[in-house]
Amino acid sequence: MKELRGLTSLRGIAALYVVVYHFSNTIAHTQNLNFKALVPRGHIAVDLFFVLSGFVMAYTYAADFRQHGIKAYSSFLSKRAARILPLNIFIVTILLLLRPLEFDGKWFSNWTAICNLGMIQGLNVCYNINIPSWSVSLEWFSYLAFPVLLTLCIFSRRGVLFLAIFAAVAGLVALCSHKPPLSTDSFSLGAWWGIVRCVSEFSLGLAAYRLYQSGRFKALLSSDRFLSGLTLSIIVITAGHLGDLFAALLFPVLIVAIAHNNSLGARLLGSYPLHFLGVISYSLYMIHHPLLRLEIYLASIVHPSALSVPACYAFIIAGGLSVIVPSWITYSLVERPSRSFLRSGFLALRPSSVADSQ
Repeated sequence: MKELRGLTSLRGIAALYVVVYHFSNTIAHTQNLNFKALVPRGHIAVDLFFVLSGFVMAYTYAADFRQHGIKAYSSFLSKRAARILPLNIFIVTILLLLRPLEFDGKWFSNWTAICNLGMIQGLNVCYNINIPSWSVSLEWFSYLAFPVLLTLCIFSRRGVLFLAIFAAVAGLVALCSHKPPLSTDSFSLGAWWGIVRCVSEFSLGLAAYRLYQSGRFKALLSSDRFLSGLTLSIIVITAGHLGDLFAALLFPVLIVAIAHNNSLGARLLGSYPLHFLGVISYSLYMIHHPLLRLEIYLASIVHPSALSVPACYAFIIAGGLSVIVPSWITYSLVERPSRSFLRSGFLALRPSSVADSQ
């Protein structure tokens, strides 16, 4: 199956966005400074992840489910486990081995270890050892419900699709009503709202794939002018704090526009540096927080006094870029080999008609 390089790059951009946001916020907190983050509202990248995941899962697996029905479900879950769990287990194991170096030391218990290794920490049933992994943990609910969501959003009649979209939007509106101005940040609201956020946006991604597959409005959506205008609108909404809800509702359209684009937008997003970021994006997202904490700890030893604001910005930029090489290493030595081994071994329950390139 043809890779949609622009969407791979988009995933990398979103991952790096989260990295820089976390570096900005953590540095500001540790230095007791009040300065603007280099990128605003980092949680909006998680909304993009959820929508993009729905689209890519449909693009990758819809044909398999259409051909084999529910028989494709076990293969789908196995491939998702092979994609996500090995790197998580590797990172959690490393952090457990290094737990004496933790400053508070409060989080360790056998239950905490089991929950984090099993990727259920997003349910708030234990301390989350690797903070960014909460969103990946919650995404499992979309995977578990995938046959139902796929049926409602892809294989159904148009009326059922509209009801599914209405339910997804209603879920997001209910979530955003808790935090003005229409914030999608569910982190402090509990696991239930996190699930609503994830499943709603995943469903919008599925609906976006149906639009893409239909070819409707392709001439408009594929134009560079439309893509640039849409991108600018999302940037203005995010930077101006005009409401995360509006940005989240534009993400499905953005994804379809990128998937259709064949001209300048495709060339820019398909460039090697951005595509490389997309390839290592899961590692980038999963390992950056432990590395962030390590780098701040080392910086406090080298420079015990408070940093100036320009020095903080320099640290944020250098720190964000410093995560790229370790991410490539974990991708090359842990993520990719583990996925290949598991998919070709005991998790390969049956041949699939659709190659899992994600």
